Amino acid sequence: LTWSSPDSPPLAVSNLTAKAAFNTAGGDDSLDLSAQAAAGSNPPAAITAKFAGAFFDDGALKPLGSLTGTGDANVKNLDLAALSPVLQAAGLKATLTGAAQATLTLASTGGHESVTVQVPLTNVTATGAATDGDTFHLATANLSLNALLTGNSVDLQKFQFASDLLNASGSGTIKTGAAADAGPLPPLTLNLAADITALKKQLPK
Repeated sequence: LTWSSPDSPPLAVSNLTAKAAFNTAGGDDSLDLSAQAAAGSNPPAAITAKFAGAFFDDGALKPLGSLTGTGDANVKNLDLAALSPVLQAAGLKATLTGAAQATLTLASTGGHESVTVQVPLTNVTATGAATDGDTFHLATANLSLNALLTGNSVDLQKFQFASDLLNASGSGTIKTGAAADAGPLPPLTLNLAADITALKKQLPK
């Protein structure tokens, strides 16, 4: 499967394998998926996903609060250069290089949904107008996030970004059931601590 756009390199998805078993009357459901995806001439990333649980009851999809099950998704060997056109299309003029992995884990037990994300990065560089013409390099970095979905809010129990240039950690809550006059963004309560000393030294401008 290939997809082309005038503003980005062609995206190719290959070796796609999927297996699903659904019992809409109620019972165990499962979904397994694997594929490779590559942008332009960049090396392909390996993608796997697995979900298992009970999603249906008497022919209808269960409400979010009553779903039970677990799932995980993994991306290996993602070339960050493939993300540069996406950033530029969003107005962030920057070019990235480097590699990333990603792991997403989901769990739902009757009204309590949890999300865990881990994104380790290696040899990351960013150059462009977004960095005021400077180029900065991260030898290694790791983004981690733990969250709970409860009612009309997302409870960010902990998020952390650790690298040799920038370290930040915090927690917060996002109200997903925003009031009509809350504006375009949902209400957000955020506690954040960051150390950018090393980043300032590398980006003097």
